[in-house]
Amino acid sequence: MTHTLLPRAGYILLTLAALPHCASAAPPAFEIGAHIQYHHLEEKNQAGQRLLTESGFIPMIEARLLQPLPLGRVDLALSLSDGTLDYDGRTQSGAGFQSQTDERILRAGLHYAVPVTPAIEVLLGWEFEKRTRTIQGRSGVLGLDEDYRQQMASFGVLWLPYASPHAFTVRGEVLTGIKSEQKISLPGLSDPVTVPGNGMWGTRLSARIPVGVLAGGTRIFATPRVEYRHTDRSDSRPLPGQGPITGIVTQPETTRWQIGAGIEVAW
Repeated sequence: MTHTLLPRAGYILLTLAALPHCASAAPPAFEIGAHIQYHHLEEKNQAGQRLLTESGFIPMIEARLLQPLPLGRVDLALSLSDGTLDYDGRTQSGAGFQSQTDERILRAGLHYAVPVTPAIEVLLGWEFEKRTRTIQGRSGVLGLDEDYRQQMASFGVLWLPYASPHAFTVRGEVLTGIKSEQKISLPGLSDPVTVPGNGMWGTRLSARIPVGVLAGGTRIFATPRVEYRHTDRSDSRPLPGQGPITGIVTQPETTRWQIGAGIEVAW
């Protein structure tokens, strides 16, 4: 996957973002936030049995630019999560294996919001996620390096019960995969292999609760949120070693939960 191969929806949103600033009298707004989220990941085999779980708290920082347009608004968002999860799984022989997983998640998103009533905005978006996952080896068991890349389309609704973005708001979205791939390698044992992903869908719910206003009108919000993702079992690919094929690699059916809250500053 390359960043230049954006889906058609991404091109449309980029075109909206590139509209001349003179077309809108309103200046852009900015938001930054710090969050803590509980992550829970589970992989299952074809029989629906659990293969492994990863869980733990990871901090996240994010930033957004919101540019009003003659009709609606374009939002550009970036976020970074980086931390360690507890790993509970099994080796190829079936023996239990406990370790830790270093996880880093970089996300970028471009969304277009259009008002349909004073209290409702419809959201259309494109998102990209790069997730780096390093399962640490121990007690004679080798580690595993994985690099996931996922493009998604999103559709949602923003509810503004007080007809103001500076008051209490609720946001709900559904996500669907556009294109994905996963690069897997066993350090010192195999060359990297790229596995194409299959179907993915998810949902996300968040709220913004005003908690204060600083000098100059800068606003502070509390921001609870929850997100769920389901990824289908991927296609299989041979795992090459130092010459001969050493096995077959497949990304199992995977579910991911992220639940947390944070503080955002908007101006």
